[in-house]
Amino acid sequence: MNTLVRSKIPEIIEQPGNRLEVRTLSAVEYLQSLKNKLIKESQEPAQANSNNIS
Repeated sequence: MNTLVRSKIPEIIEQPGNRLEVRTLSAVEYLQSLKNKLIKESQEPAQANSNNIS
């Protein structure tokens, strides 16, 4: 799975028994990933029914 993560999250995820691959994106890749994340996050409330909105 490709996903953006905040600082310190890889250290939290990489606990015994978990495998994690991390790479630093180029500036262009980073901006495109941020745009994709914003689009995905903005679509979630629109697709949720009233019972799933919190």
